[in-house]
Amino acid sequence: MTIHSLRIIVGVFALAVAPCLMGQQYSVTDLGNCGGLAYSFGINDSGAVVGYCTNGGETERPFLWTPAGGTQDIGTLGGDVANAGAINNAGSVVGYSDLPGDVVYHAFLWTKAAGMQDLGTLGGSFSAANGINGVGQVAGESDIASGNESDVFLWSQSTGMQDLGTLSGLPYCYGLAVNDSGEVAGYCQELLGNSAERAFLWTEATGMMDLGTLGGTSSAAWGINSAGEVVGTADTPNDVPHAFYWTAVGGMKAIPTPGSSSQGFAINDLGEVSGAFFPSGAAFVWTKSGGVKKINSLLGNSSEYWVGYPRAINASGQLAGYGTVNSACCDAFLVTPK
Repeated sequence: MTIHSLRIIVGVFALAVAPCLMGQQYSVTDLGNCGGLAYSFGINDSGAVVGYCTNGGETERPFLWTPAGGTQDIGTLGGDVANAGAINNAGSVVGYSDLPGDVVYHAFLWTKAAGMQDLGTLGGSFSAANGINGVGQVAGESDIASGNESDVFLWSQSTGMQDLGTLSGLPYCYGLAVNDSGEVAGYCQELLGNSAERAFLWTEATGMMDLGTLGGTSSAAWGINSAGEVVGTADTPNDVPHAFYWTAVGGMKAIPTPGSSSQGFAINDLGEVSGAFFPSGAAFVWTKSGGVKKINSLLGNSSEYWVGYPRAINASGQLAGYGTVNSACCDAFLVTPK
């Protein structure tokens, strides 16, 4: 979803406004940039981080970083471009990789024991994996044989790739996160590119469900926890994107954040939400009971770092994301509460 730099509308859609918390401090572990640019997208409860590095050219390589072993290139499916997007507590990594020739890409599952496995497609040429849960189910998207539709999938070793379909009238869908119940969150759109998007939640009981918006045109779900709470970004009545928190009981509510717009990326089982507010591109953590913490205000003596995009949060409140070092973009970060 495009992040606009317009005025936020916080009204009947917003949760009760909570103060910015200033007590807890955070430390930054700079995971480096592999000699170019680095972006981290996933983290597990052991603090292992995954993402990808680029050398400034056309090559993107997926990495796994662990506290004990440092950074490891986990390879590709034969092409030059691959991206690791999520990791579970067993250390299994998912993402997508180009095949030889760099014309098409497929979803992959990587494990230390077996290496990188091609998960295939739903009959088309392309697929990507974006989330993995604790029991090894993988969520993502794949085009179908006709090539004019991208369906959400849920994959497991026992069932293979299961087609979850799309939202009605919105044939291009992306499964971005999955919880341990196999519930998948993401978004769908009418056309590839800049068309309006709608957040969805898929469950076995309900199928694909449109989560709505905050009164505007578009929305996208980026994270889900074990309780089925969903976070993401949705437009307000003036089509300003704003971080949201959704529950089955309360529906979609705006998270009260600083800045002129905001985005929610991930939520852990404690209900801690990681996101960013704009135009400054600054990281925050929010809880319903505690309010907002501006992460860059809580880094102590680490003033050379600017954490912009905390894409994942684990059970300990550690963040995986990326930002700048002395104003130079971009390094992958692990941010840990003290």
